[in-house]
Amino acid sequence: MALVQALYLDQGADFSTGITLYADNGITPLNLTGYTFAAQMRKSFASSTAYTFTCTVPNPTTGQLILSMT
Repeated sequence: MALVQALYLDQGADFSTGITLYADNGITPLNLTGYTFAAQMRKSFASSTAYTFTCTVPNPTTGQLILSMT
């Protein structure tokens, strides 16, 4: 099931949030070993200006992804 989450970032402040990805059963964390991630933020879908998040996986077996921006 897809989930929509609003993120609020204060202009000029550092931002970081964790996201845990689960298998279809909603219980088992996905094993992220070997995966790479990319994330961007735009004012609107059609905006040509994009701000890039840094994506890190602290422990691939826990399914946790960290998005951060300075």
